[in-house]
Parts: sequence; C-alpha cells; structure tokens
Amino acid sequence: MAAPPKPKGPASDLIMTSDKMKPLLALSKREPVQAAIGLTSDGDGLILLDKKAKPKKVFAMLKAEAGKAKLQLNMSSLRFGRAEVDTDYDSGMVRFFINKDAPGNMRMKLVEVVKRIPYQKVEINIDPSLEEEAEEGEAEEADASAAGADAVAPEPPPPPPPAAAPTPEADPKSLAAELAGLLRRVAEVPGTNPAKPRLVKLATDANVQIKTNNLTAAADFIGQLRTALDEALAAPATSPTPSPTPSPTTSTPPSPKPVEATKVQETLEDPQLEKVRLAYRNIGPALKQAATTSQSTAAAIADGEAAIEAALEAHDFAAAREQLFALVALSKRTAPTSDGVTAGLVEFAKLRLDWDGAKSTVGGHLAELRQAIEDDEDDEDGPVFATAVAKLGEILATFSEGLGDSLDALANASDPGRRETLRAKAGEIGDRYLTYLTSSPLVKHVDANPYDIEVGVGTILAEPLNRLKTRLAAIPAAAA
Repeated sequence: MAAPPKPKGPASDLIMTSDKMKPLLALSKREPVQAAIGLTSDGDGLILLDKKAKPKKVFAMLKAEAGKAKLQLNMSSLRFGRAEVDTDYDSGMVRFFINKDAPGNMRMKLVEVVKRIPYQKVEINIDPSLEEEAEEGEAEEADASAAGADAVAPEPPPPPPPAAAPTPEADPKSLAAELAGLLRRVAEVPGTNPAKPRLVKLATDANVQIKTNNLTAAADFIGQLRTALDEALAAPATSPTPSPTPSPTTSTPPSPKPVEATKVQETLEDPQLEKVRLAYRNIGPALKQAATTSQSTAAAIADGEAAIEAALEAHDFAAAREQLFALVALSKRTAPTSDGVTAGLVEFAKLRLDWDGAKSTVGGHLAELRQAIEDDEDDEDGPVFATAVAKLGEILATFSEGLGDSLDALANASDPGRRETLRAKAGEIGDRYLTYLTSSPLVKHVDANPYDIEVGVGTILAEPLNRLKTRLAAIPAAAA
C-alpha cells in the first residue's frame, strides 16, 4: 500500500495555520490556552490550540484533524496540556505545560512551528496533574447514551456503597507535623521490639520524600508507618533470641547499629544542618584530591573534617557552616595555591551559601502564601494571586543556576584573565537580577499581597546580591 502524499506546505498548517494560532497565543499572554502537541511520523512538529476545550479534548481533536488530513502521527509523541506566553518571563517564548515527558527532539520541532508567528523559543514543562483531568463531554456522552436506551429501563442496580471521604491534598507542613508526632510514638517502642528498625526506616523514607517534595510518596510512607506503629505498640515486646556462641574457627560480624528515631527527629527539626551535611558530602572527592597536594593542606583538611563532624554531632549550625566554608576553600587547593587564593575561595563559598539560603527563605514564604490563598476560599482575587505566585516561583527558579554556576566557575579559575572575565559575568548577572527585583510589577504585586504574609522577594534576595557586588570587587585582588 502506497504511503499518502506529503503535504505541499508545512504539516503543522494542516492541523492549525499560523494565522489561527497567532491570536490564541496573544490571548495566552493574559491566561493560558489549552493545547495538544506532537510529531508526525516524519518528525514534523504539530500544535493545536483552543481557548475553551479541555486539554484531553484538544488531544482528541488533534488526532481527528490528522486523520482528516491523512497525516501519519508518531502516536508515542502526542501530549496535551496548556500553552502560554508570559511576558514577564520571556515575551519571545511559548511555554507548554504538558502531561508527561516529551521526546528529546520535540522542543526544536515546535520552535520551527512558532517561528512562523513569530516567536523564537519554546519551553516544555511537565504537569502530571493533567493526567487526572476528566475529558470534556464525558458526562454529556453518558447522558446521551442513557437517553437513547430502550424506553423500558431495566431494574436499577443497587445503590453503590457510600464513598469514602476524599483525602485532602497533602502539603509539606502538615505531613512534616504528622511525621513528627509519629516519631514521638516511635521513640516509645522498645529497642528490643523487632519492628523498631522497620519503623525507623519508614520514618526516614517519609522524611526524605517530604524534603524532595514527593508528597504522594511521603503520605504513603506515613500511612505505612502509622499502621506499623499501631501493630508494634499493641504487641508485647519480645526479647531478642540469644545468638549461638561462635566456634573458634569462625567470627560473627557485629550487627549494624540501627538508626535511632531521635536522629530522624533532629534532622526534621533542623533542615539547615542537613544542607551543610549534604554540601560536606559533595566536596568529599575534591577534599581527597586536595589532600595529595601538600602535607600542610592534608593536615588542614584533617583538622577541618574533625571540626565539622564535631559541630554536626553537636547540632551547632553556625560552627558547622564556618567549617564548611573553610573546607570548600581547601577543596579547591592545588599545589601552587596561595593563602590569598584560599581567602578568595572562602568568599565564594560564603556568597554561594548566602545566595542559596536567601532563595530558600523566599521559597518558603511563597509556599506559605500559596497555602493562605488556598485556605481563603471566599477571596475572589485568590486565583489571580495564585497565578502570580506560581509565575514568580518559576521565574525565581531560573535565578538559581545562572549565578551559582558563575560563582563556581570563578572559584575554579586559576588564570587571572579568565578570573576577571568570570568576575565581570557574575557581576552582570547579579545586576540583572537586582534590576528585575526592583522594577518588576510581578514582584511588587506579590510582595504587597493582602494575606498579611511578608514574602520579601525584593528585600531578601536583594541583600545577598548587593553584598555580591561589593565582594566581587575585592575577590580578584585577593586571589591574584
């Protein structure tokens, strides 16, 4: 069977022409439009937009239009969701939020389509919640089927059992609070109880999922922990069975010491210490390499590691943080590294940690504001503020790597010319961020929210950026 002839113009025009797509993307500057995207079997990008139909309906429409046009689709590439042009984010970019990961070449193929409107860039984001959305018309189709049935209806089926109350959407604060309460109960379980290691493991897994914002998995682990706790506390404690005495020719390795629930509780209560621990682990390979450069460096690293481990054990965040700064500087040392360079590297470590800390603080405030918006169901302006907060959160997320990567590259540069180039680049990025924070209407809108929550985007993030400008001017001279 011969393949259908290829269209004379772009394949995408058979689904939606540029003149029809252009006004919808203009509309998306005010509110997102619904979208379906995909590829043909020849690898051409396809976009279908609609301002009313739900995403799954647009998905079905795209497949129907392709059938009419005799286009062969790459069915595994098809996705649905929404599209928007956010002028505060990038006025030349079309942003898609789709139900699942797209093929690697999808973005570039969609760029070819939107350039004819013209927009220059495409960004693809994943929103798994789109999978849960009911298709438009499902209820109407069911009603239509019922209306077309025989006039004499069969005996009605027995009523279904009462539905369970819907589970409220989990949020990190409530999950962390529930886990903290369960941990207090874990501490009541005797160490001789054989269920104790599993309880601690479930608590640790739940804690990790909360920190990585995998709330569904966290809720599942917490549910398992609650059930296991009830069983463990209801059952009588049992004494461990004594192990047989090993023969003289064999040796029994010691059993690993279980992690105590109190340690999990301490981690939950002090996330700042957890960040220091993670940063310390990440520089471990670099510290080993730096220790080979000289005896004095090796001795300094050994002293620093002993000090940071003692500070972490004592839960002394301030001391652990200062030791981390020093170790980061030592991890960058090579044989010819001077004390002046080391002093500059300590500055880089402080700049990076302060910047990351400010972003984390603002992120927490934004999460608090989102929760307040959700709780105030009577506020008609709530959805408007929720959209603004979501957009600002996405923009601030892009602030992360640009500046952080520049500071890391600057810390690793040994050539004075290269160092000066990177210093200028980091300064330009900092200035650009400051300009946005002081002039963006979106930042002012969110900071002036009516929910009595001080987000402080403009002030909290501006503080480390202003310090950055001052310190960058001094670092090249110290590292020369």
